[in-house]
Amino acid sequence: MSSKGFEIKCRDDIIGIPDVPTGFRFVKSWGLISKGLKTKDQIIKVLLNEWDKKHSTSGEGKKPPNLDEVVVNNKETRELLLQKYVEVKSFYDKLNDILQKDINSVFQNFTEELEYRQRDILSQDCFILIAGDRVAGKSSFVNLILRKDLLPTQQLACTATICEIRHSTNNEKEAILYNKDEKGIRRLDLSEDEQNDFKKLKYHIQELDEDDESPFEKIEIFWPSEIIKNGIVLVDTPGIGENRLIIKRLQEYMKESFGFIYIIDSAQAAGLQRGRLSDFLRSVVNSSDDIFDSRATLFVCNKWDVVPPQEQREIKSLTLTKLKKIFPEVKDEQVFTISTLQAAKSVSFGSIAPDFQFLFENGIKSLIPASIKNKLLSHYRWLKMVLQRICFSLKVTQSMEAQHVKVNKDTISKLRDQLKTLKNDAEEVLESAKHIAEEQIDLLHKEMADLLRSRAARDKICTWVAKDCPKQADYKKVAQDASEMIADRIMQVIDAWENEHHFVQGLQDTIIQKFEEECKLMDNQMQEVAVVLRISGDVQSSDIQNSITAKMLSKSKDRNISNSLGGLGSAVSCAGLLSTTDKRVKELLKKYRIDKAPENTMMHASVHFMESIFNGQRLRESLSKFLKRFIKGIDSVADKIPNFIKADHELLWEMELNLNDTKSDINKVYPALCKRANDLQGQLDLFYVTKCMKQDYSHDAIKWDTNDILGVGSFANVYKASIKVGQDNVNVALKITNDQNSVKDSTVTDILREENTLRSLKHENIIQYYGSVLLETETNGMKKLKWIMILEFCFDTLKNKLVGGQFKNPGRVPADKRNNQIKTMASYVVQLCAGLQYLHDKNLVHRDLKLENVLLTRKNEDDIVKLTDVGLTKSENFISGTFAGSLVYMAPEIILRTGVYDRKADIYSLAIILWEIWYGQDVAEHIGQILRDKNMNLEEGIKSDNLRPSLELESPPTLEIEDVIVKCWSDEPKKRLDARDVEHFSKHFCKNLLHYRFLCIPKHWLSQNCNVSFTK
Repeated sequence: MSSKGFEIKCRDDIIGIPDVPTGFRFVKSWGLISKGLKTKDQIIKVLLNEWDKKHSTSGEGKKPPNLDEVVVNNKETRELLLQKYVEVKSFYDKLNDILQKDINSVFQNFTEELEYRQRDILSQDCFILIAGDRVAGKSSFVNLILRKDLLPTQQLACTATICEIRHSTNNEKEAILYNKDEKGIRRLDLSEDEQNDFKKLKYHIQELDEDDESPFEKIEIFWPSEIIKNGIVLVDTPGIGENRLIIKRLQEYMKESFGFIYIIDSAQAAGLQRGRLSDFLRSVVNSSDDIFDSRATLFVCNKWDVVPPQEQREIKSLTLTKLKKIFPEVKDEQVFTISTLQAAKSVSFGSIAPDFQFLFENGIKSLIPASIKNKLLSHYRWLKMVLQRICFSLKVTQSMEAQHVKVNKDTISKLRDQLKTLKNDAEEVLESAKHIAEEQIDLLHKEMADLLRSRAARDKICTWVAKDCPKQADYKKVAQDASEMIADRIMQVIDAWENEHHFVQGLQDTIIQKFEEECKLMDNQMQEVAVVLRISGDVQSSDIQNSITAKMLSKSKDRNISNSLGGLGSAVSCAGLLSTTDKRVKELLKKYRIDKAPENTMMHASVHFMESIFNGQRLRESLSKFLKRFIKGIDSVADKIPNFIKADHELLWEMELNLNDTKSDINKVYPALCKRANDLQGQLDLFYVTKCMKQDYSHDAIKWDTNDILGVGSFANVYKASIKVGQDNVNVALKITNDQNSVKDSTVTDILREENTLRSLKHENIIQYYGSVLLETETNGMKKLKWIMILEFCFDTLKNKLVGGQFKNPGRVPADKRNNQIKTMASYVVQLCAGLQYLHDKNLVHRDLKLENVLLTRKNEDDIVKLTDVGLTKSENFISGTFAGSLVYMAPEIILRTGVYDRKADIYSLAIILWEIWYGQDVAEHIGQILRDKNMNLEEGIKSDNLRPSLELESPPTLEIEDVIVKCWSDEPKKRLDARDVEHFSKHFCKNLLHYRFLCIPKHWLSQNCNVSFTK
């Protein structure tokens, strides 16, 4: 826009006045005095003063951004969580000695650990690391946040050490300088002469010793800034590559709650320095004990004012593309553009630049909760495990006493032997896994050494051409750039080798497979223990084992190993460096500025870099840390199992001692304790849902009509809806809890269990789960929180298609014309069994298998079967004899409550489904008529008549199919087939259908002595 067409519509327009003549034009038109005005800034101040007089009530542009709301919410959340610790400790104190001993066996030094965690949750510190390229504007960005020119921002003088900026508690202004080599600290008062004090501070921040290194480990600056009060700590770091050794200092912050902001210099022709960022992130990721959390990260493109407007869109798109190659998890909304120079200018005029306001509101305010979340979740999970263990111990004890179990010494001894065997298995697996890992570290070290010392690798790494070499600069800058380039080449060589040999993935698979096999053995043993004890109720030990074993193994499997910042090449390259404290490196690179053959220098530098990898134990330590990251979850599994075993062993021993003397009023004591434990767990889960849980979608992304209902249930209603994914609308089904089952402390634990189950299931024949959101409603002044599960949309149920309609079932057509119907039936059964077997392989039981819960969708014009309501599934190890599912589909052991049931209960339900598919009849109506004719209820029918649907109707199943049905609904669960057996039978039967001719004779037509054979 030309200066003639420039207009002032808001306060920020005044700050953006392009030149002095334009400024004078507005001074004149507003009737202001121009005498003494010479510069544009002087004119802007006069115009701003006049604007503020006329708009004083609006406060436009004057209110500085703050984090009060975010911080206060965090404080309130921490106080709520602290209260949970107090409640759990109070409950623990009320438990008897046996139960307290059990808890201490599982959670070593429980009371001390609880007190430590209480202190930890009180800590307010939340670190925000500011990193970026040299002269990218990191310190300017920090100054902008603080609204104070506190850190040095000269182009040629950069931050040389880590600077922590903290809020001062008593309005003091002070800097504490931590000398290296334990030489004590120095204090610098910043309150006397601010101009001179700041000058001294900036000098020390940039100060270098004779080795061109900062003499300080770090500098702490205490400043009374409102924006960083309540625990927020800004951490300014030296430029990336300025000093590779600084990475070690950053490891301390990795252990704390922190956010990470990376500043990109948009003024550079290349923009994002991919090599430097990759090198930094590679080091950070490999320094962390856990997977780096990408959600607590922002990328800020600074100096955006120098990017031509017509190129800004393209430059941002290019930056995003580069970022995602380095950091695939980054999302578009984590990348911002800003000019700290223009924003600082706005601050000097008492205003807030729009781009900084946008960054603050949409970036920084989201960054802090994300960085705090993991800390809160850690506390939540620990408390949940404690409560789960207490529930388990209570229910085992209550069950034994309530049922007056006469456990003799032989039974106790047998249980002890089983638990001892289990303990030995766990210890053997742990030792075996560690032995495997140690052996592989040695082997991997040898492989890496051989690879890097090979001629082919050395040629790729050490051969350079002038155009690929770093630009000439001072030797420290050259060391930085050369290190990044050499490390990148090494990473490419190593990752190419890993992609070909899959060494690391093979090691991981071997260890995980061993744990899975051995843990399966342990589950079977634990099931035997549960059967003997006849546990009544939902024993939470299974949940604990699932949370430890399944989730950690899953977490380990999901980790990407190669071609990533956390890959093998990354780990190896991190072991090397070009240290500017090494005299040989220093002498080599000091000549680089005048070097006419930089490729030769880079060849020697590459050799130095590779030598540093093999220096001492650097490579072995790096490989060891790398491999330990991938077996960390498995190691935790093995560490936990012995504690549980020991606790169970001692619990049984205590029960034996007290069995004969125990005369407590169990009808009052234990039910009250169990209820309190469940209440505490529900309250804790409600805290998690309302304060910590991240919702998968916004309400704006979901559209549905309450009249477009797909189904009504006792727990929830299901609606057809659509969600916005990118530019597309995707049809989905919403399962919304009803008013009676809204999210509250009495329901939330079961809801979370269902949700966690759904998230863990990935199979073509299981309904796909997209995520969840919470919905606040109000009816008659009563507020309710409803849970919305977002599921794959299916157009129909298998029951609607196959039962009571126009579909021609095999049992509704003549025997010689039913081949196509049998093929269709088989295709549905194969898919249904594949989904069911998937659940069973994951040690889950559906518990409500019926045709209404088998849905249909389409793919390439074919019907695809989808099992739904799988959220009701439960680990089969500790399923009690409680009702779950529709009565006519229930196995006898469930209806008669004969004790613990397992996956075989689903097979009984599958048999009923096979009957319905064959005949096309509603089994409930059919069974109901039989019961009415006999004047019985269902339980009586099962007890007296072994009641099943009739196989003697017109057009019965073939003898082969009938045999499968009869085996699947056998009274004895052990005699029932597996889902895999039925799947294989259906495939084979359908495949060979054309090769057989069937003589379909109902069994009751044949005499018992009739000997009939069938041939092709």
